[in-house]
Parts: sequence; C-alpha cells; structure tokens
Amino acid sequence: MNTFIALRRGLVGSLLMCAILGGGNVATASTLTLCVDYRGTLRVETAFLPCTLAEQTLTLNDVSGYEVNSRTISADPSSIGVYGGISCSAGKRVFGGGVSMDSPPLGYAVVSTRPLAPGDFGIANPQGWFGEVLLTDFSLPTAHVDARLWAICA
Repeated sequence: MNTFIALRRGLVGSLLMCAILGGGNVATASTLTLCVDYRGTLRVETAFLPCTLAEQTLTLNDVSGYEVNSRTISADPSSIGVYGGISCSAGKRVFGGGVSMDSPPLGYAVVSTRPLAPGDFGIANPQGWFGEVLLTDFSLPTAHVDARLWAICA
C-alpha cells in the first residue's frame, strides 16, 4: 500500500500565507514542492516520497520560514491503536499536517488527523498536529502499528 498523508483541506491557502510570512527553512532550499492528486489532496514532497506520475506538482518559490516536523508513534501488538501529537518549534504556528503509514497492518486506519486543540496533552494553546490510528475491523487480530505524524509550521 502506498504511503498516504492526509493533509488538512485549505492547505494551499495556508501554505501561500506561509510563503508570504517569511523566515528560515528546515532545509537550505527556499522552494516548497507540493503533490496534488485528482481529488485535490495535498502533501509535501520529500526525498523519501516524491510526487508520483498520477499527481500534479505545485512548486512555491522563495518560501522561507516554514518547517516540516515529523515523529513516529508506535503501538505494541496488544493495542488496538495509537495516537499522539507533534509540536511546532517555539514561536511557530501550525499550518497543516497529517499522518502516514508505510505498511499499515490489515484492519488499521487513520481515524483522526487534525491540528492540536486547546487542552490536548494538557497544553492550553498548543501549536502542532494530532493523529490517531485504530483497528477498525475487530474480526482481525491486533498488530504492531507504526505511524508518522507530520506538522507544517511557520
């Protein structure tokens, strides 16, 4: 199964806002490349996950000040799922994010991907992204789950 990063709708406007705001980049490049599928779903192109032939490429030049943060969350085989959050660096605000799974176990699915909300993880005004992966077919056995959280911040 291909890796899929579910990104928040309206991300193009947010990323354009990010391009206008300015600052420093995670990498040294000042270009942000997005991949857009036929449904309009966006994701950030990475060295590990380039745009496919079925996706249009959208390149934003002179983009600075954004960062793409990621971390892996895992659940042991006795668990029905895993959830977690990833924060932006101090002074940055979240503009998008998502959850990816390279090889999801049979029956598991991303059930929630959203900006962190006030009160999540005991933080009054969090800036970051939340993701949750659960077993959705309880006729199947539980399995080890690895998911990657992503947050685009500026």
